[in-house]
Parts: sequence; structure tokens; C-alpha cells
Amino acid sequence: SQLIQILAGLELFSKNGCYPVIYFLLHTGCKIGEALKVKWVDINFDDGTVFFPATSSANGRIINLSPKLLEYLKQHPKISEHVFLNEQAEPW
Repeated sequence: SQLIQILAGLELFSKNGCYPVIYFLLHTGCKIGEALKVKWVDINFDDGTVFFPATSSANGRIINLSPKLLEYLKQHPKISEHVFLNEQAEPW
């Protein structure tokens, strides 16, 4: 499908920048702002879930992660408390 081709191209172009965030968004359906705030402590690898804290406009919630996404996250570099970093290795 075209989406898979786009994702593959993004992985080549921005493997450690945009790609991980987009991959996470496609697998979770969360909002971009939620994804960019995810910290490693929010991911429960034993339960296969991610916790999104409450905000002024949304209730907190926990969602299940697919096995494929969990495997991807286990391989993702853990160089910050934040899961997703920009091309300069800083939190978005």
C-alpha cells in the first residue's frame, strides 16, 4: 500500500527523528502532542501498555500496544527520559 511505501521512505529519510513518532502514531492513533510527551516510565513493557496523563482538554488513559510496536520500542534507543527525540537528540 502507499502508506507502507511512505513509511519506508520516512524511515530512510529520518530513522531517528520523525520516523519513530509517525510509527508510534500509526500504531496507537494517539494525538501528536501526546506522542511527543511520552516518557519511558509511561510505557509498561510487561503489560504492553502506554499511559497518557490527563491534560486540561483530555482525561488520562491507558492503551494497549501491539506486539510489533512493543518490539520496535524495545529496540529504540533510550538516551533520554523522553521516548521520542528530534534530529538533535532533544525532546520535541
